[in-house]
Amino acid sequence: MRERNKRIWIRMTDKEYADLEEKRKKSGYPREVLLRHLIADGTVREAPSVDYPKLLLALSRIGNNLNQITATANTIHYIDPQSLEETTGDLKHILKEIHRSFLIPDQRKLTEEIISDLQYIFLEVQKTLVGQEADTDPQAVLQYIQDAVLERLQKDNQTVRQKRKEADWKEQLREVPPLYQPFQEQKS
Repeated sequence: MRERNKRIWIRMTDKEYADLEEKRKKSGYPREVLLRHLIADGTVREAPSVDYPKLLLALSRIGNNLNQITATANTIHYIDPQSLEETTGDLKHILKEIHRSFLIPDQRKLTEEIISDLQYIFLEVQKTLVGQEADTDPQAVLQYIQDAVLERLQKDNQTVRQKRKEADWKEQLREVPPLYQPFQEQKS
């Protein structure tokens, strides 16, 4: 006997059906599997792009190269600058590919969120200016926002410069992550 013996019929508008089909295509699942996933956890992730396996393989190769460089460095206390430069160049290239493949498609959504946030900020500043009986035409509101941002930026820059003057350079070096510290021989 079949395990899934219950059948559900559902009616949808053309738009709802189009949305479902779009999600199905993005996920790569058959419609029934997609609906089960949506029911089970409410989210369905998009299938990875066709570049995903290629990028994983490239990252694996880079990791192997870095392991070989590290093993050599630990054994003979020498790092071949050329092989290190080639490997880091490969890593930079792969990171750009990852960015291109996975982050750029979300650019539209990010832009929409930024526009929405800016509109909200604009309206809130406009309300504040109305409450202060100040000029509320769009140019005045934008000038007010620009002045506030510049003032905050100057304060932040001044704070950073002050901390640099006060900070001990040895203390700053301790804050550098270990990945960026130069190679040092292990003392035994």
